[in-house]
Amino acid sequence: MFDFDVPVSINGTQLIAELSRAGVELAAGSKPLISNSRLWLDIAEAKVSDAAAVVAAHVAVFPAVSERQALLDKLGITEDEARLLLS
Repeated sequence: MFDFDVPVSINGTQLIAELSRAGVELAAGSKPLISNSRLWLDIAEAKVSDAAAVVAAHVAVFPAVSERQALLDKLGITEDEARLLLS
C-alpha cells in the first residue's frame, strides 16, 4: 500500500480507470482508500511514480443532473430512495 495526497475532488471509479490507462493496476479486490487525509492505493512499487502523476492530475467528473435523473428513472426510484439505499 502506498499513500498519496487526496485530490480536491475524487471519483473512485474514474480514478481507477485513469490509473488503468496509465498501466497502474490495483491489487486484486482492492479499491482506493482514504484514511487519515491520505489516499491509499494497493499497487506495485514499480508503479508508484506513475500513480502519483495520475492522482495529482485527477479531477473528478460526476454525471450531470440529467444523466443522474435518467438513471433514477430507469431504476424506477427517487433521489431520496437512492440515498436511503446507499446509506
